[in-house]
Amino acid sequence: MAMLALATSLHAQARSPVQDLLSLARAALNDLRYHDADSITKAVLSLDPLRRSERIQALQLRAGALFPEEEGPQQRDSALLALQQLVRIAPSAVLPRDVAWPGLESLLREARQMTFGASASPRDRITLTGPDETAEIDVVASRPAAYQLWLHPAGGGPALLLDSARTATAKLRFRVLGRGVPTIQSGEYRLGIVAVDESAPDTIRIDFDAVVTAPLLEYLPVPAQLDSGLILPEYTRPKRVAGIVGGVVALVSTIVASRVFRADELSQAVDPDGRAVTVGIVMGIGVGAGVWLLDKGEKIPQNVAANQQTRADFARKVSEMRAENSRRLTSYQAEITIDPEPRP
Repeated sequence: MAMLALATSLHAQARSPVQDLLSLARAALNDLRYHDADSITKAVLSLDPLRRSERIQALQLRAGALFPEEEGPQQRDSALLALQQLVRIAPSAVLPRDVAWPGLESLLREARQMTFGASASPRDRITLTGPDETAEIDVVASRPAAYQLWLHPAGGGPALLLDSARTATAKLRFRVLGRGVPTIQSGEYRLGIVAVDESAPDTIRIDFDAVVTAPLLEYLPVPAQLDSGLILPEYTRPKRVAGIVGGVVALVSTIVASRVFRADELSQAVDPDGRAVTVGIVMGIGVGAGVWLLDKGEKIPQNVAANQQTRADFARKVSEMRAENSRRLTSYQAEITIDPEPRP
């Protein structure tokens, strides 16, 4: 009780009381005062909240105090329990040099075989530039596990699955940009990592507070095609009426000429030859159709040149806008700030 009261009092001070306690425990262990080292570390482990790094140190020192090289004070089962707690939160942790000895290291290996543990190590600040950079969180387990990385809005709402993996050690990755737009909005979040033991029904959840700063990405609106209203007429109006009149004149002229120049005996015939009429009709239709189809008007050179310049300016403008949009995409930056201390 006295040790617990001392620990609580020190923990409330502004300076690093837990580190002071851990230093006391380490000194007691070095002086072979195993019972004192055990009592101090037990008091530290009872504090709430306790940082993960401090809990790891306390468990390492407690295991050393419970299972020293001297056989007399060894408490194997209690030391194994402390090491199992260590593996649970830090499966890749090793024993510090002032604690380790072959017997304790063997006990740690046994604890790893018996215990499913998982941990994650996010960077506290991540800056992502462009569409391809990814944020990475290293995860490790004491044996193969199925991982999932979830993003939970702090204010509530549907969670977003960011990544998954099936292995003992992995990197969970995610992007802020997707298809050229931010898929994660600025705000406060909880990054949740779920590790499921592949060999037994056991699940570990590790949560981190995170803040995402993802500015809006605004693009220039690129027109799909040139406005037809900007194009000037390149030909004068076709003279199609004149062509039709000419066709009619050709038809009538052919018929009249055939009758005027026909032989007298033929002109007196009861059933005159209708071939002239047919020829006249064909010629009239041919002249009219030819003019209608072929007469597109006269080319206006200044308008043609102006349209060429308009099209070139449009193509250059589109190219410049696309280049600017590409620059905005590749230079886009989002920032993710993560509290590396897991939430309790």
